[in-house]
Amino acid sequence: MSSSTPTEAPAARRPDFLAVCAPSGGGKTSFTNALIAAEPGSFARAPSYTTRPRRPDDRGGEYSFVSAAEFHDLQRRGELLNADHVFENWYGISRRGLADIQTAGAIAVKEMAVANVAQLKAAGAQPLIVYLEPNTDFSPRPGRNAETDRVLGAPADAPRDVPIVRLLRDGKSPQELVADFCRWLAAGEVLAGADEFVALHSGAWDDRNEAGYDAIAPEFTDARRLTTALFHELSRPFWQDWVGTRVVPGGAYLEVAPGRGWLRESVDWPAGADYRGLELSSAMRALNAEADRVDLGSAALMPYASQNFDGVLGSLIDPLLNATFLAETRRILRPGGWIALTAPAHQFAAALRGGGVHTTSFIAASGEACSVGSLCAGERQLKQALEAIGFAGVRIWTCDWAPGSTPPPPPVADAWAARPADIARLPLVMCCVAELGHG
Repeated sequence: MSSSTPTEAPAARRPDFLAVCAPSGGGKTSFTNALIAAEPGSFARAPSYTTRPRRPDDRGGEYSFVSAAEFHDLQRRGELLNADHVFENWYGISRRGLADIQTAGAIAVKEMAVANVAQLKAAGAQPLIVYLEPNTDFSPRPGRNAETDRVLGAPADAPRDVPIVRLLRDGKSPQELVADFCRWLAAGEVLAGADEFVALHSGAWDDRNEAGYDAIAPEFTDARRLTTALFHELSRPFWQDWVGTRVVPGGAYLEVAPGRGWLRESVDWPAGADYRGLELSSAMRALNAEADRVDLGSAALMPYASQNFDGVLGSLIDPLLNATFLAETRRILRPGGWIALTAPAHQFAAALRGGGVHTTSFIAASGEACSVGSLCAGERQLKQALEAIGFAGVRIWTCDWAPGSTPPPPPVADAWAARPADIARLPLVMCCVAELGHG
């Protein structure tokens, strides 16, 4: 869903602090211990100060025990990243301790309440929230409210400018949850440079996309959005072949970001296959002819049980293409399931926008720009991310374009003019398929 008029994405550092959050008794300490045991050179427990009495089971070095007067003196001197008052005791993370962990090339880890993460951000740290979600009923429900999904998967008091990954416990051991997190982190580092990690994985990414597509939904047709129409034309043969051969009667399939329904309307779907859609924009969903089959919610917080689908499809899904979407796709797929997607090709995006820009704008008839996210990953980059998450058999290719008798839309003309001189045909659409093993 890419278009014209690139804008700069906000700069942000890679996370340097892992805030492990969960409801009371949700396994925060077990996860933290398992993570540090599995990756001792990559993660270290953040040293803290506290006014509570020492306990027999306190780990050496985690807490420095001080009086209330000493604690507030540390706070006054700026030596604490936060000051949390819990059960009549004060807790604060050592700024110097965080710096020592950073110097060693590791990421600090601490169990904490999600409401307190904003303090770390304000103090200059760059936190990443790992939220451990208890076993929950994620049964599909048509027209589900997006705000409900956000509260379900990411608490309402989680800062929207802090990256967050949700891990469903689903009866998994701490070690299994750590493996899920490490796959997500590896994919995130492949897809996002140091200045982009936060922008791609925070709640603000969804907020911008929801607002942008809500605004442009009435005009989002092939007749009005000529660049999107060209992408659709080039990718239609792929979708016709894939849906015709891999969508089978009795199977369950999810289309992410169906928008106004182009993929359902433009290719022949086998009878007897169970179809659902998941759309972030309520305005887009309202204009979809099959709105009763489309759930409202985020592809980063999918409201479905694990191992619920045989295939996940997405046409022009550059607004979703981050590590959280890939991890959620892996979670909801049954063993042997597959993902099939298209997105604007990296070569097109790089020629149009320059490198490292994951934001684009649709220009409405009023002249207003509707800014949305657009991650146009390189082919090698996407393959590495999918393999890091746990997919295999990754195949990626492009649908290319060269000037013909019909003038191209302005963004395509601009990208063609800015292409490297040795390119005879400009890749416009990337097609990707991958499978999840049975093991």
